[in-house]
Amino acid sequence: MAEPPRKRQRRASADEATWSYALDSPAHYASHEPPTRFQQPLHLTAFSYSPTRQLLLEDDDKDSSLSYYRQPRIGSDLNKGFEAAVWRDGTVDEGLDALLYALETWASKDSTGAADAQLAKTAVITWRGMLTKLLLAVYEADNVNNGRRADGWDMNAMLVDDCLYLEESNPPAKLVAKSASERTGPGALPSYYGYAFEAYCTTSANPTPTEEEEEEEEEFSVPNTNVQWCSVVKTSLGSFRTLVGGEVDCVRPGADPRHLVATSDFVELKTNLVIQSQRDEVNFERHKLLKHYVQSFLLGVPTVTVGFRTRQGHLAGLQSFQTLEIPRLVRGKPHAWDPAACLASAETLVAFIRDTLASHHPASTSTPSSGEDHFQDQDDYPVFRVSFDPSSSSSSNDNTRNPPPSSSSSAASTSSPPRPPMAVTIRLLSRAEVDQQVLAGKQEVRSPLPTTTTTTTTKAAGRDRIGFLPRRWVEAVHERRRKRVSSLAAEEAATRASASGGVVADGPNSSSSGGTGRASAAGARARPVPPPPPPPPPPSQQGSSERPPPPPRQAQTRPTGVAALLKR
Repeated sequence: MAEPPRKRQRRASADEATWSYALDSPAHYASHEPPTRFQQPLHLTAFSYSPTRQLLLEDDDKDSSLSYYRQPRIGSDLNKGFEAAVWRDGTVDEGLDALLYALETWASKDSTGAADAQLAKTAVITWRGMLTKLLLAVYEADNVNNGRRADGWDMNAMLVDDCLYLEESNPPAKLVAKSASERTGPGALPSYYGYAFEAYCTTSANPTPTEEEEEEEEEFSVPNTNVQWCSVVKTSLGSFRTLVGGEVDCVRPGADPRHLVATSDFVELKTNLVIQSQRDEVNFERHKLLKHYVQSFLLGVPTVTVGFRTRQGHLAGLQSFQTLEIPRLVRGKPHAWDPAACLASAETLVAFIRDTLASHHPASTSTPSSGEDHFQDQDDYPVFRVSFDPSSSSSSNDNTRNPPPSSSSSAASTSSPPRPPMAVTIRLLSRAEVDQQVLAGKQEVRSPLPTTTTTTTTKAAGRDRIGFLPRRWVEAVHERRRKRVSSLAAEEAATRASASGGVVADGPNSSSSGGTGRASAAGARARPVPPPPPPPPPPSQQGSSERPPPPPRQAQTRPTGVAALLKR
């Protein structure tokens, strides 16, 4: 269970409110008892992006971008195709739209109500990348404390009907700069090597065993970064039921797309410079393997295949890792890391974020204040910024307090002040910040519903959203809540009726306010006359020892479809 966010502090001013949680050491979280559990991810549905970035959600096209693993040849040139590569428009902030529309389509095809029930009890909906950042934060903080480089991040957060939504913060200026660097910056070619490696390792046709053995001309398709196949899985991080979406590079050869794909079929592809020294090995095991493990673990990917390349971009080696075996490779080493620390710290951070949003804006956990079918996004559902900034550790921070030093270290602290602890901070965004930093880069993903077939432009996106979420998704959330409340009320009424003899009298006389005697008389008048008992069975033949045949056994109905899937 997540520990209470005991280090949370608040700084309030006229125009902002900020809360923070100071991260402890990895050893602190690794020693949590009981350890944070993580449910094996279960693949629920999928969606594809086409070569033109069209979102494909229907049963006949959602797996159209699915690829199969094909072993590449050592020596392959990863520079191939760089000039002809097709890059998606990186200036558009797609947010959570595709993930939510995939869940919407999945739930709409389930007539049992199991999908709606699953959505109703979900505590977190996000992309794998956001959970990866939360799980790695404890070791990024440890890197800062030990003078190593660390990566920071910013997320946008909302709480709707007690479900936390997390998306990456992508202000327009950040998107433009990132898009330019991916194509023309100094890191453009090394970044492209990853796409080229995927092109050598994947094929759209499921290879047969004989095809794998045959020496054929090497297959290579010029990378198109628009094309993606994404899985949506359900899992649990501690006590928090979670729905996670993430891109899957390919599936193992032989996986049958005619049946529901399982996470056991997934394969993750990565590239890395050839390891040439002890320093390279430590860096690979401390940083790269940790990130590979967390990314794959969160989506249930069992295999990570790493292509080791030269600085000139040629494939020099290939090694596959079994995801669950990766922690053992570093165990006992000076640079070892512990998955238990990642899980426990992430559960604590999720609890901190959810508790902060809920306690300071309780409307986000209840029905909208402005009416049954009308929402005021900043009043009912404000947007928060969740940040982890490694650079903040070098400056004073009045928002996060250090633990008091022990008596043994008090003398040393007088000469060299302790480094402020790394903290995850939460800040309430103003309306102007939401408009300029959150909504300005949004473009509505094409709706899968037949009632809405147009693509909304960026300027209109704000009117179709509650915070950063599609408006119709929030409306559907409250429709599910109304159905739950109505269903519970009906069940309670049926229970009361059963307890009172199976009859609920109609009319004003059914109320107990009219007097106990009158209510009892009305109930007696309303109770129907019981039917006569059934006639006795005909007497059996005298002297016959035959037993009457047993009643026919009723066939037990087993759940099918989504209901059966969610019972796994």
